[in-house]
Amino acid sequence: MVKRKKIKIFINQQARDGAGTVLAIEWARGFKANGCDVYATVPDTATNLDEWLDEIGSDKLFIIKDYKDKNKWDFVIKTMYLFFVDQWRIRKKFRMIKFDFSFRTLYGHWNSIVERCIKKEKIVSICHDPISHSGEKGYFAKAVRKSIIDSDDVVVLTKSFIPLVNKNYNIPIEKIHFVPHGRMSSYVKCQDDRYKIDYSKDKYNFVFFGRIEKYKGLHVLAEAGKILQEKRTDFTIVVAGNGDFTEYEKEYSEIKNSKVINRFIPDQEVGCLFSGPNIIAIIPYLDATQSGVIPIAYEYETPIIASNTGGLKEQLDNGKIGLLFEAGNAAELAQKMEYIMDNKDEFNRQAELIRTFRESLNWDILAKKLLNDLNFYKGNN
Repeated sequence: MVKRKKIKIFINQQARDGAGTVLAIEWARGFKANGCDVYATVPDTATNLDEWLDEIGSDKLFIIKDYKDKNKWDFVIKTMYLFFVDQWRIRKKFRMIKFDFSFRTLYGHWNSIVERCIKKEKIVSICHDPISHSGEKGYFAKAVRKSIIDSDDVVVLTKSFIPLVNKNYNIPIEKIHFVPHGRMSSYVKCQDDRYKIDYSKDKYNFVFFGRIEKYKGLHVLAEAGKILQEKRTDFTIVVAGNGDFTEYEKEYSEIKNSKVINRFIPDQEVGCLFSGPNIIAIIPYLDATQSGVIPIAYEYETPIIASNTGGLKEQLDNGKIGLLFEAGNAAELAQKMEYIMDNKDEFNRQAELIRTFRESLNWDILAKKLLNDLNFYKGNN
């Protein structure tokens, strides 16, 4: 029996909080479960830094001095520090290692700078949004595009977007690999029940979670809520996320049983939004490639109502899970909300569908799929 060469993977992680940090460490765990050696760079601001230290150890981790968010001068200063100080430390720390690939789990401004400091066979990037979201800043979209184009292989989370990435980024089809968004069990593990929301057992509790951005369809949800409250009062709506909520304040103030938590939601509080009686996740996006909220809802067996846009249907097992409505159609969203309120059997059926399907999204399975697609091994010893 020929012993297989141990695959060495460098995770180029620059997210400081939110789903980006969770996604990266879940990939690390998946690769480790497949016998790989995993190394990484992580910013000193990462909310899950201690998890990284526990998972791979300080010998395999380089902690980068991060810049203050939305502070241009601090970004310049920290970039210079990376150029003149940290890049030499990265080179020294990993000088004896040749990585099979560097993995960009999420775009970061310093991805390419860091990768100049290591020896690697190739760069693999996840293309989260083959189509830019409405309202996204042009300079950021260009930077993300360049990062994808500069990669040797690209991972998409939605299979139907493979031809689009091939056309728009000029990436050969054989270099584009479909791997679905994996489970987000980290939120369950770190959940702090002290932050649980007092959801009513006598009502259906609809929750929106995520950054407050134009493409998320919050106006649509507000309109659906107002339509619903003309008929009944046995529901609540919780909107939780960071961002400018100014343009939505008036609408949600007109919904009697609504609650807005307009701030950054730490990892230990995320699960509390989905933990409780009669909770339904609402994903009213106007446009989207996929949603990180869907796998979180899966962990809590939370039924989902989502707009039928982008890759959301595919993410919901090609529409076998969840209730879909036309993007932007508040009346249809209200109908779907009322339907699940009036059909407890459907509520329970959705939970069962999720329980079965989410097993296919375990990270060891997804990591093995990517390694096979990249031709590192075919599952044989």
